[in-house]
Amino acid sequence: MPTRARFICAFATIVPIAGVGLPALAQPVTGPYLGAAGGAAFNTPLRATTDNTRIDTAVGAIGSADAGWGFGNGLRAEIEGLYADNSINSIRTLRTDGYLQPLKDPTGYFRNYAALANIIYDVHVPSLPIVPYLGVGAGYGWLDFRNAGGVGKHRFDLPEQNTYTGPAQVSFGNAGGLEFQAIAGAAWPVPWVRGLDVTVDYRFLGTDRVDVPVDRVALNNEKVNGVVPFAQTHNGILLHDNVVMLGVRYTFGAVAPAPALEPAVQHPEIPPAPQAARTYLVFFDWDRADLSARARQIVAEAAQASTHVQTTRIEVNGYTDLSGTEAYNQRLSVRRARSVEAELVRDGVAAGEISIHGYGESNPLVPTAKGVREPQNRRVEVILK
Repeated sequence: MPTRARFICAFATIVPIAGVGLPALAQPVTGPYLGAAGGAAFNTPLRATTDNTRIDTAVGAIGSADAGWGFGNGLRAEIEGLYADNSINSIRTLRTDGYLQPLKDPTGYFRNYAALANIIYDVHVPSLPIVPYLGVGAGYGWLDFRNAGGVGKHRFDLPEQNTYTGPAQVSFGNAGGLEFQAIAGAAWPVPWVRGLDVTVDYRFLGTDRVDVPVDRVALNNEKVNGVVPFAQTHNGILLHDNVVMLGVRYTFGAVAPAPALEPAVQHPEIPPAPQAARTYLVFFDWDRADLSARARQIVAEAAQASTHVQTTRIEVNGYTDLSGTEAYNQRLSVRRARSVEAELVRDGVAAGEISIHGYGESNPLVPTAKGVREPQNRRVEVILK
């Protein structure tokens, strides 16, 4: 299968998986982020599409920088700049006898400059301390061979159907074309810096045919009929590059997960203490934090009950359903708790007796999948303690 076809098949396979039926992820990347990475590039031999040139390179250095956006459901989209540098070990070209023969005194480097757009999907596995991810990208790559060359025998076509065969200096130019990549890696959240992840990944980088100019000039400016023989052609070069990279990624505005409420432990041999606390539930419309008439009535009942029940404090805990991003839901749950707090104060409860908490989409009354709008999960619990 051609290289471009393999890339299209991989892209068509990953994107539907990442876009349909996404699992609910703990702490997915949400909002803007920046990343940088460095590592090693292991080029397979650079070959011309006509098999008349082969360029072997040493293991080189590679670096990248990216800026992206996480959608809160595992998907990320990013723009990446990439640079790789490999020195050249040998250059083989096709001779008149039909064999690839090495050029003498090979010199120079091969450099790859690329700008790519990537789509990445984070795969959350609760039992793992890392978050694996898969991705694909495509963009424009610039292949630079400007200092690459060597000495080899060449036949030049001269005017009046004359030919000349002799040593020639061979040099390569630079050109650009379609570049693409497949990505597989994992991120480790740094526990003491919220939003910071250490990443490690493998990448396969490839290009479609890139037409690189090749010049041949008779060595030592040797002249034939008063002219230095010269010839220029183009080789369609294909890049296949295996890359290993280590990097960091920082997500702006990352929030810590809300603490889970731990149920009281009951020991069968000890009778449970009488429950003096009373709980009132106040429900909200979707994406709203204002109180309906029924909600105000329930808050008033809780305020009135606090005068009859021995109470040391009143907890006001806000929650949301699982639609929306985790960061937005955290803020919305706090707004709902503050609305109930203000209503309790209007009903005569001292502000110093009230403590509020926002728990976002954690601890739903009705378990649902991510993205489901469930009315019973959009609530504030008023607990008299």
